[in-house]
Amino acid sequence: MTVPATLPDLLGSAIERFGTCEALISARGRWSYAALGARVDEVAAGLARRGIAHGTHVGLLAPNWPEWLVLAFAVWRRGGVLVPLSTLFTPRELQHALTLADVEVLIAARSFLKHDYPSTLEAAGPIPTLREVVWLATPASDAAPIDLAPVAGGPGAPAVPVGPDDDATIVFTSGSTAEPKGAVHTQHALTRAAVEDAAVLGVGPDDRTWGYMPFFFAGGLVAVALTTLAAGGAVVLQEIFEPGETLTLLERERVTVFFAWPHQAEALIAHPRFATTKRHLTKGVGANTKWAAAIYPPEHHATSSFGMTETPPLCCAWPWDAPRQG
Repeated sequence: MTVPATLPDLLGSAIERFGTCEALISARGRWSYAALGARVDEVAAGLARRGIAHGTHVGLLAPNWPEWLVLAFAVWRRGGVLVPLSTLFTPRELQHALTLADVEVLIAARSFLKHDYPSTLEAAGPIPTLREVVWLATPASDAAPIDLAPVAGGPGAPAVPVGPDDDATIVFTSGSTAEPKGAVHTQHALTRAAVEDAAVLGVGPDDRTWGYMPFFFAGGLVAVALTTLAAGGAVVLQEIFEPGETLTLLERERVTVFFAWPHQAEALIAHPRFATTKRHLTKGVGANTKWAAAIYPPEHHATSSFGMTETPPLCCAWPWDAPRQG
């Protein structure tokens, strides 16, 4: 098993092997690996013009848009440290995360659901290290592209040396029992997690992964997005969970890899169209849950797993039919 040294290496390898294959599928179009790489190059040049260089801490606050992953890889291409931020953060939580992570540049959607992020940031108060905020316009329709003009365009930027031991992300824990902690992960830690998660889950080029799990969450970023891209599969993006829409996506896109929280799986099962929806799910997680028998066919390859933000995100996984150990 060959593990790329860095995240730019991981994307470069995927483009070389799977260039014309679909990488990202969303309501606003379908991107090949080659198209994803070209967009990353363009945005990385824009980030260079804004002074984002090796070690710059860049906050990213946006839903699961295809552009989220473009921006992430562009930051890593520049040697920066990506700080994914929850779209659910309150002003106090946003202030805590931006301050603790020493964020210097914030790239954010202006709004999502009922959230007005300029107002949230204003209410958060001053952030000592923050020198610039770049606001992204939400598209007017599903067919419209996200406007990345503020961080895109212009001539290519010179390559920035990125090493395997360089910090790549600061991902925040949920903060369910204390203030959210920022877990720091290196370039090689994330690439190794992606490659090894793909191996243990059995994800390959023919697979499509349901990509609703938020990318600001370690499970969404690593187990869903990076794992699928490392294996040459496609991520089928969904910004807002609606069971009927999810069932349509699962059937239409022939999704094979399933990641969800229990309440989402249960909502799908309870939907009136669940029984008549043709499903192709054979891989993913949750094999030891009460809903697994309804979601997966008898001959599936889903795993039982355990993980956390600090690991990231799976620290153990095993086949659903693994024998019990005494």
